Amino acid sequence: NLQFSKISKAVAQFISDRWLTPHRNGGSAAPEYSNNMKVRKYMYLKLLKHKSFMAFWGTTTFFRLASNILQFALAIYVLDMTGSAFIYSTVLAIIIIPRIILSSVAGYIADRKECLQILKWSVLGLFVLMACFWIIHVFLMPLNILLIYVLVVCLELFETLIAPSEGKALMCIV
Repeated sequence: NLQFSKISKAVAQFISDRWLTPHRNGGSAAPEYSNNMKVRKYMYLKLLKHKSFMAFWGTTTFFRLASNILQFALAIYVLDMTGSAFIYSTVLAIIIIPRIILSSVAGYIADRKECLQILKWSVLGLFVLMACFWIIHVFLMPLNILLIYVLVVCLELFETLIAPSEGKALMCIV
């Protein structure tokens, strides 16, 4: 019995030293947590004042949002144009294929090339692609199913190139 109480005291001391340190002397973890939150808040505010980061964040957010909305709108347009749920679902399914096939290639390219150049050219490519298809649709002919498939695949190709470069670019910018 005496041996058991010595072991339980040793275990209790070990646990209190490792996990309950702020509470040991009647203290609280709240001041420590509060200080960490103040430091994080300051870091985030400092990051928001960083012009390069804000330009990067704004550009990539805008073009990713525009691309995703366009892909969804094209799928709805196909559903409205054909009335076929099968063709609608193939447009949504074809979005995934370039990401599955080319994600590792895009990661390799992001590791080997300068990430900011990849981002710059990918965003420019997205803009030119969207503008070209808008011109085709408005001035030449309405988009048919084949052109929509091509547009959706190309949009996803650019997004696949952008994704791994974004993570690496954050380290270069900040």
